[in-house]
Amino acid sequence: MKRRIQSMMSVVVLMLSWDCLLAQQPGDEVMATVGQVRQELEKNQDNHARRLMLARFLHGFGEVKEAMKFCEGITIEAQNSSLRWRARFEMFLMRSELGDGQAAKKVLLKELKTPPPANEKYDPWMLKIGNYLVGKMEEEEFAKRSLPKLQDPLFHDTHYYMGMKMWIEGDRDGAFAQFRNAMEVSKESSATYQAAKLRLEIDETGKPLLEP
Repeated sequence: MKRRIQSMMSVVVLMLSWDCLLAQQPGDEVMATVGQVRQELEKNQDNHARRLMLARFLHGFGEVKEAMKFCEGITIEAQNSSLRWRARFEMFLMRSELGDGQAAKKVLLKELKTPPPANEKYDPWMLKIGNYLVGKMEEEEFAKRSLPKLQDPLFHDTHYYMGMKMWIEGDRDGAFAQFRNAMEVSKESSATYQAAKLRLEIDETGKPLLEP
């Protein structure tokens, strides 16, 4: 069944509890608008970890193309290889939501096969995430490989990526279950927790990104 991105006006607001967004204390409820997210992006030109999280918020508001632009910048400018990979994964997911999944898959497959720069090593975990997203690793195998280090913060996004893949494939119930799992194993202040929480809040507002 074809699915399309539902346009969302910039006045749409979601209840968020991300203390990084507006410098609130953890647990405080704040109203975040697209305009506020854009302001934070301007303030954090060099903080690529925060910019990636903010791009996820733009994605959540339905501003997919704009979010992709920021993610593309992170893939070029970030010194941290894991951040660059996460930005690539977000771009793959966004392009897939826009109906450009096959082209996005080809790009990510090529990136997965490209050797890292001379001063970097392969990141096994990032490669596993990438292989899972493009269908070269089954869900059961992906989940099983993450279990030995499930308490490691780097592995908390296992459920997030499983949920996002289900989301773009149309399995909303499965996706929401994985987002809840991601929140259970992540700290409230973590990017994984907030990204998963955002997806659940979109559903609760009655304004999902995807509709039949």
